[in-house]
Amino acid sequence: MSSEEGRAPLCNTKRDPPNTIMNPHSILIQPRTKTNEFLVVLKSISLKGFFRLWGTFIGQFPFAFLISGLILCSLSCGIVKLHLRDNVRDGYTPRTSRSRLETDLYREFLGSQGDPAMTTVLMLAKDNGSMHRLNYLQEAVQTMVHISKNLSATVSDGSTVSYGNFCGHYCDSNVVVGYFLQSLIQKTLNPGSMSLQLTYPIADLRGIKLHLERNFYGVKTTNNYNITNIEYVKLISMSFMAEMKTAADTERLGAWELALFDYCSNYTSNNDNMLELL
Repeated sequence: MSSEEGRAPLCNTKRDPPNTIMNPHSILIQPRTKTNEFLVVLKSISLKGFFRLWGTFIGQFPFAFLISGLILCSLSCGIVKLHLRDNVRDGYTPRTSRSRLETDLYREFLGSQGDPAMTTVLMLAKDNGSMHRLNYLQEAVQTMVHISKNLSATVSDGSTVSYGNFCGHYCDSNVVVGYFLQSLIQKTLNPGSMSLQLTYPIADLRGIKLHLERNFYGVKTTNNYNITNIEYVKLISMSFMAEMKTAADTERLGAWELALFDYCSNYTSNNDNMLELL
């Protein structure tokens, strides 16, 4: 064998490349820092794991949790005789609000010694006719007098209260309707009387101006009249105003308002009555 045959050609020599496997997660590996370690811990926490640990802890000390639960439940026994009182009139109004300023000015204007309150009763004819007809107007005045004088309510202490117990300066707030009824009867008997001018919105009763627009609503007038220029009255509004000086007055008014609501409901449901009270 010649030396040329025993020498391997250099060009035919092949080497296999190194068998290196790329880790697909190697590009996601981040440097070990405190922030990364903290995030890894947070990712390992789950709601399921938390309840597992909490259940294990309760299972190890069952009597301690049972006793603590009974103690917490016993703390709520005091609410049995607790009476919550909520003043919805001004309990949710800031002290510096504009409405409180307006209330103070309103109280000063009326000369009221307490917080003014008002309950309104609307009276309509069941036949949808005019409320200024004598028989309907008489029933409206009689109902107003009954509410003002005779309607009473029982409060928590067992005492009985009526509108006169808290009306203050406003006990005669609906006297205008009564005056108009008396004048209308007189004018009907004597249409030629010039001392009674039963005109809407302001009537003249022997030189006294009587504002009717505060109580009569839905009014239709006419220019041709002998007794009054009122042709139709949709409803009559009776405002029962009161003065709230103490917390006891607020309780009394609340009980009286509930009694008034029941009275109006029963009155309207009675077919013998000509009016509907709202």
